[in-house]
Amino acid sequence: MYTCPGEAYPIDRAVHLGRMAAFYAKCRECPHRTDTGTLPPETLDQLAAVWKQSDFGVRFTAEGVTGIYRHQLTVADVRQLAAAFAETLPRNAMPTVLLAGDDRPFVPSLIAAAAEGLRWAGCRVIDVGISSAGCTAWAAAELQAQGAILIGNPSDEPRTIGLKFWGAGGVPLSDPGGLTRLRKALVLGINRPTRSYGPLERRTIEPDYLATLADRFYALRPLRVVLDTGCRSLVRGLRQLSGRVACEIYCVQDHPPAAIAHSPPLPRSAGRTGALGRLVHQRHAHFGLWIDGDGEACQAVDERGQPVAPEALVALLAEALEVVQVTGAEIVAPATREAVHAAMLRERSTLLADTGSRIWFAEPHPAPDALRLVATLLTALSRSDRPMSEALAASLEPAASSE
Repeated sequence: MYTCPGEAYPIDRAVHLGRMAAFYAKCRECPHRTDTGTLPPETLDQLAAVWKQSDFGVRFTAEGVTGIYRHQLTVADVRQLAAAFAETLPRNAMPTVLLAGDDRPFVPSLIAAAAEGLRWAGCRVIDVGISSAGCTAWAAAELQAQGAILIGNPSDEPRTIGLKFWGAGGVPLSDPGGLTRLRKALVLGINRPTRSYGPLERRTIEPDYLATLADRFYALRPLRVVLDTGCRSLVRGLRQLSGRVACEIYCVQDHPPAAIAHSPPLPRSAGRTGALGRLVHQRHAHFGLWIDGDGEACQAVDERGQPVAPEALVALLAEALEVVQVTGAEIVAPATREAVHAAMLRERSTLLADTGSRIWFAEPHPAPDALRLVATLLTALSRSDRPMSEALAASLEPAASSE
C-alpha cells in the first residue's frame, strides 16, 4: 500500500500509478515515485521535466499565491487556501467574502472549490463572477465585505493561477502583512470555527462598477489605443464604455500574430514595451498599454512607441483629475500593495505610482485599477489635440519650473 505525502489514507498501486500518469502534484515528494510500473517512456520524460522545476507546489509571493493549474496548484489546494483565509477574518459575526475569477474555462471549478472552503469555515460567500482586480477591490469596499479573493492570472501564462486576497473594506493583503497571517494559518492547521455552513449567493457587480467610469467617456477625441492584456473583463468593460464615443480599441490578444504585418508576436513578459511600441507606430495609434492579466500593473508607450515614465504618466493623469498638488507623484518606496495602500491613506494621496508598475487612484476607493487609468488617460489626451509625448512634457513643466 502507498500513502501520498500529507494524506492519512492509503492507496493501492493502481491509484499510485494513475496519479503519476495524471501528474499529481504530490508525486514529486513521494518516496515511491521511482515505482513507475508500465508507464510509457514519454510520460516518464514529461514527469522528469516537471519534477525539475524548483518552485513546484503552492508558492507564496509577496502578493498572493501562484502555481500551474493541476501541476502546482490543485482544486484541493484552492479549497484549503480559502478555508485558511477564512480563519484570518474577524469573527464578530458571519464574515462576508467576495469571490471572483477570470474567464478561462477551468477557473469555475476553482471558484467552486474556494466557495466550498469558505462556506465550510462559516463564511457568507458572494460569487461575483468574472472580474478584474480593480473591480473586485471596488466591490469589496462598496459591499463592506470582510474579505475578497480573486482567482486570476497576473502572469498571462495560459495555465498559471494566481490568487489575490483583500481584507475588510478592500484592503489588499501582502507579505509581510495580512498574507503572512494566511501562511501561518496554513502551517498551524485549520480549525473549523463553527458547525454552520455559510450561505452562497451570486451577484453581478460589473454594471455598477462601470457606472463609476461612465463620466469619463464623454466628448472624447477619436483616439486609437493598442492594448496588450490578458485581462478580458477589462477589455470588455472598456469597449462597452467606449461604445458611445469614437475611440478605437485594438487588443493584441484578439488578433493572431500572422495578422499583425511586419510585427513579431509580443513576448510573454512585463518587459514588452519594445514590441508594443512597434505595433503602436505601425497602427498610427495615439498610445499603447501593456496591462497584466489581473488589470492592476501597466506600462505605457506614447505615439512614437517610446516608454512612458510612471511619474510623467501620473502628472498627466493628475491634470485630467484636476488635482492641484499630487502627494507622492514619484514612485513610492514600498513595493507591496498592502504597504502602498497604507501609505496612500497616511499621506492622503489622490494619485500614486508604485514600484510594481501600478497606478493607484484614491477615488472611489484606494486601489490600482488599469481600467480607471485608461479612462482617465483618454480624458487627459482629449483636453487638447497634442500628441501624447507633448502632453506628457507639458504636464511636467510646472514641476520642473518649481524646482
